[in-house]
Amino acid sequence: MGLGWDEVHDEAERLEHHLSDRLEARLDSMLGFPDTDPHGDPIPRDGSPLNPDPTILEVPAGADIVIEGYVDLGDRRLEGPFGDHTGYYTPVELFPVFHVTAITHRKDPIYPATIVGIPPMEDVWMGKATERLFLPLLRIFLPEVVDFNLPAEGGFHNLALVSIKKRFPGHARKVIFGLWGLALMSLTKAVVIFDEWVDVQNLSQAAWQALGNVDWARDAVIAQGPVDQLDHAAPQTAYGGKVGIDATAKLPEEGHTRGWPGVVQMDPEVKSRIDALLSQLELT
Repeated sequence: MGLGWDEVHDEAERLEHHLSDRLEARLDSMLGFPDTDPHGDPIPRDGSPLNPDPTILEVPAGADIVIEGYVDLGDRRLEGPFGDHTGYYTPVELFPVFHVTAITHRKDPIYPATIVGIPPMEDVWMGKATERLFLPLLRIFLPEVVDFNLPAEGGFHNLALVSIKKRFPGHARKVIFGLWGLALMSLTKAVVIFDEWVDVQNLSQAAWQALGNVDWARDAVIAQGPVDQLDHAAPQTAYGGKVGIDATAKLPEEGHTRGWPGVVQMDPEVKSRIDALLSQLELT
C-alpha cells in the first residue's frame, strides 16, 4: 500500500478504536489467522496461551497479573495469623513457601480480591455461587437430594442443611455418610437432613424443624474425620469431630412407634371464609 511502518502504526492505532468485530474477524480470516504480527511478536487471542517475557510458562492472554514461582516442600515457615472468612484469626502454622521468580502484568492491571472477616462478607456470594453450581453435581451421586444450603454463618464448610426425598428407614443417615465421603463435602463439620418440603434456604424454618424433630439421643451421629484446615476448634490440624443430624419425620422402623404428627394447617373452609371476610373489609 506504499505506507511506511510509522504510517502503518498510526493507521492501526486509529482503526483499533473503530474496527467492528465482524470486520476484524473477516480480515483475520483473509490473512489465514496469523499467530504473529509482521515484527514476529505473538498475537494474543482470548483464552490462547502466551509466553510473557521473561517467564516460560504458558498463561491465558487475557490475564491481568501473572505471578510465577516454585514451591519447595522442604522449605516450610510459620504463616499467620491471618483474619479469615471464619471470622477468626487462623492459628500460626508451618506451610510450604512460595518463591516468586517473576511477576508479569498488563498496563493498569486489576487485582481481583475479596475482603474477608466476620460473616457475611464479600466472599459470601462466591460461596453461594459455588453451592448453586455444585447442586446438580451433588445429585449425580445422591439423587434423593432436593436442595442444600451452606450458610455463611458456618463459613460454608461448617454446616450443611440438606433436604431429601426420604423413602426408607435410615435414609437420612445414608445421605449424611454419603456427603462425608464426597470430595470436599467430606470437610463439612455438621450435616442436618430435612424432609423434602422444608425450605433449607429459610433458616427460621430449618431451625424450627431441627429443634422440634430431633431426639438427641437417637438422631445425632457423632464421628471423627477430616475437617477444614481453618477449623481452629479441632484438637489437631485438619482432623476433628463431626456431627450428622436426622431432622426428618421418623418411621416406625426407625424406632418411633408412637406415630408422627402432621404439621399444623388451617382448615381450607376456615381459610376461604377468612379470605372472603378480609376482602369485604377492603383493608389496604
